[in-house]
Order: sequence, then C-alpha cells, then structure tokens
Amino acid sequence: LQEKKEFWMDLYNTAKTSSEQLKKALATQEQVMAKAEAKTALMPQAEAVSNVVEVYKATYIPKGRTLAEIINQPAKIFSKMVWLHNMMESSEGPATQSMIDQFADLKAQMSAADTAFEKDMKAAMAAFDKAS
Repeated sequence: LQEKKEFWMDLYNTAKTSSEQLKKALATQEQVMAKAEAKTALMPQAEAVSNVVEVYKATYIPKGRTLAEIINQPAKIFSKMVWLHNMMESSEGPATQSMIDQFADLKAQMSAADTAFEKDMKAAMAAFDKAS
C-alpha cells in the first residue's frame, strides 16, 4: 500500500504542478490579448504569444473543432495521466513496472514541453514587451 500511495501521490503532485503551469500560461495569454485589444498595434506580437500558449496547451489537452477531431488525436499527457490514475484506483497492489515506465516517459515529455514553452514564451514575450 505504501508503494501504491507513493506512486499515486507523485502522479497527483505532477498533475497539480502541470495544471498550475498551464493555468499561468493561459492567464498570461489572456492578459496579453486584453492589452492587444486595447492597443491594436500589439496584435501581431500578442498573437505570437497566444500561439506559443496554444502549442503548449495542445501538448497536455486535445484540441479540435469537433469531437471527432479530438477523438482521433493521439492521447495527450493529461489523458494518459488519468489512465494511470484509473489503473491505480482499480487495481490491487503497487504500480506495475509498465505503469512506472509510462509515467517516467510522461515526465520526460512534460519536461521537454516545459523547456520548449519557456524558450518560445521568453522570445514571444520579449517581442511583445518591446512593442509595448
């Protein structure tokens, strides 16, 4: 039970941290777009910031115009984390090695997405701030 709890809490804390980072990115996107609406000359730079956020968001959450488009996408990070959670909830004993490996792979994907986002966002925000 202790091993199960440790895996589950790591999964929970990782999901919580990622959700908070995504919320922060979405709030920045909203603020930048609001400033651009007030000063339309900033719109190209604001759209660049918005695009960076949308790419980051799409790493975690499926996006599409229709449900069919969303369903036909590969599973995104949050969907895979929910699957891991559900497996832990419905199984007995500790996480299996394949679950541990899958979670390690998800963490690597998240780290790569976070690094790319930070790099791209820094450049996009610098251009937006310069134009402001």
